[in-house]
Parts: sequence; C-alpha cells; structure tokens
Amino acid sequence: MCGIYGYMAANPSTNVVPVIFEGLMKLEYRGYDAAGMGVMKKHSSGRAELKVRKIVGKIGALKGQFSDPSLMGSMGIGHTRWTTHGSEMVQNAHPHTSNQDACGRIAVVHNGTFDNHRLVREELIKRGYHFDYEVDGVTQRDESGAAITVETDSAILPILIQDEYKKLVRSGSNSPFEMAVVNALQSIDGQYAVVVVHEAHPDTMIVARHGNPIVFGICKDGDIHIASGAEAMPASVSAITHLADSHLVVLKLREPARYVGINGMTAQEHRVEPLQRHDMPEDKGDYPHFMLAEIMSQGEKIQSCIDGLVDPRTGLVHVPGLMRPEIMHAIRRMDSALILGCGTALNAGKMLEGLLADPGICNMPAYAVSSSTYRTSLRASTSNQVVFVVSQSGETADTNLALQKAKVGNKLSIALTNRPMSQIARAVDLNFHSRIGAEIGVASTKAYTAQCAMSILLALNIAQMRQTGDSKARKRLALDLLQAPAAMNETLRRMGRIQKMAHEMKDAKRILVIGRNQGEHLAKEIALKIQEVSYIDAYGFDSGELKHGPLALIEPGTPIVVFLLNDALTHEVLGNVEEVAARGARPIIFSMAPPGTVKNKEWEVIQLPQLSPWLAPLIAGIPGQLLAYHLGIARGTDVDKPRNLAKSVTVT
Repeated sequence: MCGIYGYMAANPSTNVVPVIFEGLMKLEYRGYDAAGMGVMKKHSSGRAELKVRKIVGKIGALKGQFSDPSLMGSMGIGHTRWTTHGSEMVQNAHPHTSNQDACGRIAVVHNGTFDNHRLVREELIKRGYHFDYEVDGVTQRDESGAAITVETDSAILPILIQDEYKKLVRSGSNSPFEMAVVNALQSIDGQYAVVVVHEAHPDTMIVARHGNPIVFGICKDGDIHIASGAEAMPASVSAITHLADSHLVVLKLREPARYVGINGMTAQEHRVEPLQRHDMPEDKGDYPHFMLAEIMSQGEKIQSCIDGLVDPRTGLVHVPGLMRPEIMHAIRRMDSALILGCGTALNAGKMLEGLLADPGICNMPAYAVSSSTYRTSLRASTSNQVVFVVSQSGETADTNLALQKAKVGNKLSIALTNRPMSQIARAVDLNFHSRIGAEIGVASTKAYTAQCAMSILLALNIAQMRQTGDSKARKRLALDLLQAPAAMNETLRRMGRIQKMAHEMKDAKRILVIGRNQGEHLAKEIALKIQEVSYIDAYGFDSGELKHGPLALIEPGTPIVVFLLNDALTHEVLGNVEEVAARGARPIIFSMAPPGTVKNKEWEVIQLPQLSPWLAPLIAGIPGQLLAYHLGIARGTDVDKPRNLAKSVTVT
C-alpha cells in the first residue's frame, strides 16, 4: 500500500529517474493504482526547476514520460498510490505540489491519511489558495472548461507548507523550509510518512513520520536514498536509519542528518543499522504467478521456519529469545493472552488462541481479536496478560495502533512477523521471525502457514516453561510438526484435480467453506482467499452453525468445501455434509481423516496425510489455497494483485 522512494545524488550529473523507478518497482507488490514522480533539475544559472508527471495504472506507463531529457535531474521523489481519499484519477496521484508563486514550488509524497484535511482545505481556500491540478504551471481543465480539482487529503500539505514558508520568509527566519514543514505538520491530524522538496532549496530533502514507517540510507559516495520499505534500497546501500515516530530529519548532501522532534516530541538519537537483505523480494522462478510460486514453495519454507527449533529426539521446542530472563519471568506469571491481527493474520491468531487455551497444551484464557476492533473498543485486561501480535508485513496500521494500546501497563509483547526490521518487530519485546523470505502475492499463502507453524512452536515452548498440559501429547504434536514439510510436499504432488474442480466451480454464485475446531479458522481463511483472488462470494464458518442461518444459502449445485480432520468431531462434520448434500449442494472434502472415512462415493474427496489436527492449516490449507488460485485464473483475475487490495495495509 502506497510506496515512497526518494533519491538525492551526490554527483550533479547523475540522472535519478532510473533509480527511483527501480525503487518503486520493488515496492510495487504492496499494491497501487496510480504512480508519479517529481524530479528537480538544476540549471546553469543556479535556478532549480521541479517537473512532475503522474499516471493512473502501472509504473511502466510512467517511464515513457521521463524519456525527455528536460525531465532529468539529480534529485527526485516517486510514489505509488493506493486509493483512499479521492477517486482513481491522475490529479490525485502523487507528488502533490503547492501553488505557483515567487518563492518556488514545493512537492510532497505522502503515505497515510490526514484526518482533518477538509477543515484545513477550507481554511487554505479562504486564504486565497486553490487546489486546481496543474502540469508545468498550466491548469488542467475538463471538457466543459472547468479547472480539474485535486481531491485527495494529501494535497493540503504542500500548500500548507507554502503558506507557512511565506510567513517565515517575511519574518526573516534562518531556516524557513525546515520550520515551515514543522509548523505545517503541527496543524495536521492523522498518520503520515512524507518526503518534501522545494525548488528554492534544491540541496535539501525533508522527511517526517508520525505513525507510518520510513527509512533512509546514506551511501559511501554521499548519495541519499529514502524509502517506505527497506526492501526498495539498492545494493549500494549497506546501512539504513529508521526514522523514529514523531520526528523529522533534514537531509543535505555531505552534511550529517539533522533530527527535529515534532508533535511535542524531543529529538532523539538515531542508530544506523546494517541493512538485512533476507526479507527482500524473491523471484517467482518458472511459475506464471507469485501466488502459485509461494504456494508451491511451502514445504521448503516451513522447513526453514521450524529448522533447528525442535529437538527430534525429545520433541522439546526452543523459540529464539523466549528464554531471556525477563521474558521467562513474564511468561511464567501470565494469566491470559491477547492476540491481535487483521485478515489472514487474525485467522492464524485464532489458531494461536486455540493452542494457548487447549487444556492439553497451555490451558490458559486466550482471546484473538481483530486489531481494528480492539483499538476502538473498551476491553478489560489484567496486568499479567501477554500480548501477541500477528502481522506478515509488520507494518499493519490497525495492528500497530492496537499494539500501542494493548501494551499500556508494560505488558510483555511478542510478535510473529515476516519482516524483522519492520515497525511492529521493533516495537515489541520479542519478535519471532518466520524466516520464509518476502511474500509478494497480495493474498497471503506461505506467510499464513508459517504463522500457524510459529503458533505451534510458541504454544509448545510456553507450555514447557509453565509445565502445563500433557507432555506426551505435546511431544506428539512437536514431532508431527517436524513431519509437516514432507507431508506438505506430498500434498502438493497430489493436487492435479484442483484445477479441474476450479474450472467447474468458476461460475458459482457463492461458495461455502466449513470445518470444526481447528478446521473452523482454516475455513474462514480459505473463504477469504477465494474472495480475494476470484471475487466470488465465499463464506467460512463452523459447520455446526449451518442450521442457524447459512443453510438458507444452499441451492442445487452450491459448492461447499469441507475440511475434515481426524478428531472427535469427524462424524459430526460428515453429518453436516449430509445436511447440505440433501439440499443439492456439491460437497468437496479435503480429508485428513483415515482413508475410507467418507463413505458416500458421490462426494469429491481429496485424501491428505494424517497428522495432528493442529497441522490442518499446513496440510489441508494447501488444496484450499490452490482452489482459490485456480478459481482466480479461471475467472481471469489478477491473482497476484487483486483489485482494491494492498499487500501492506498502512492506513486505518
């Protein structure tokens, strides 16, 4: 969701355009629907000129607009926009610029949301400013001749900075650009990561953040790179600085970075950290889509995730960092667990909830709650509650805000993420890194199964520390987890029928997905996958709820995907299948129960390896993910970048 890339070259003859394009391409997987770039060109007279170009659509279409030599320069900012405020129109793409005046133009790229943008816009209009869309100083007009208006919330910032800048220049300020940005941001409510450039200060880039992450790196040759994600940095950057929340940094060539606190924050020291490359985007190899490549890699990735963390002789688990004295102390005192996540991460969190609550494992109260619900609700908690947060990107805005709320009282916080340098990973007491490599497909697959494997490891390790549950049952689960990668690879080899099933189901009005116990949160996850990539109405729920409403959705031919596990409720689930089949539904059963458990020969059954029901997301999740993928392909959707969705949801 929304990518930022900025680059200031130490060599004035360098053209920054190709580097900014490359950076934006590395952020492309996050999801976007428009893109733009602003480039600062210094003329021999010493005057600097800012040129901005934008497009609706993919970055490639923007590249052609910068082939003109007049649009080259040694400093620039680029942005990919995921629509939140304002329609998908070119005028709402970034960078946004100030009005034309003698002080020079200002350009801004922004990730986040400005909550009070309407009030600020009205005030600026009263002061004589306008929000007309201009290209090279020329107002753009619609077919009727009316000026095209920029609608998005982000457009207020460059004009607000312009207004403050003019006041400061008139008052004789020694640092009008820096102070104008500080003053403007004091007037804004909301979350942001912004980069600001000014024609009158062509050697300066100002970066600020409140809530949304941004990093920068200074190369040995003096080049400065700025990005909303470290994965966008080029090979020339070996170390980066994470800008602290409520801070602004002034970046100038050949000068030390200078930090300023904003929103009442006192400026703090910042550390330069080595850039870790293990969470950089991976290649999809010979597969046509990242989603398919990531599904097919899961056996290997889960092996990487669990490698070295389970003793194959004793079944004892060791999660890195969990044995630190202060963490051991909090774990042994914990009286409940709060688990936060959104979407797929919440479905994985539901599994962690079940593991922690299971009397045979941790035997403690556990509550998995949607981050967006938790951050806006009143909920009782205890001083010894431990907070777990699940986030693939580690940047999910709702989850980060919920974490800040949940940590009040210095509660221990543990994160399950796929990015160890992310905002959430840096905010918690212990980050458990999945070690599966970057996930590119917007619809999460390998990150989900990794989060479920990590949940098992965490729960088993916590149970060991607290000496709870059934030690023999815990050992069986740990040893089953060691078998999971091989079982996943075996499952992937059996999936030849899924593509045909998907083709037969592609015109379905709706698809129901059901399961019990561990199969329930898996049913919800696979229903979500079907929604995300095929755009079919899909509903996942506990099969015991069929008679309490969803049965009304059954029509002749309605596909119903069933997760049948080898547990005490196997035959109850089969009874639920009988209910829907009697009303004309088409059952498709992914079974981890012993062969022969399903007697009805008319039902479609895909037999899967028989391991612990807790491993259902890892084993039975694979055919569900493949079904969603092939449904998307059969319906002609962009499975890697589904409409309206973003990989890293950094706004609330």
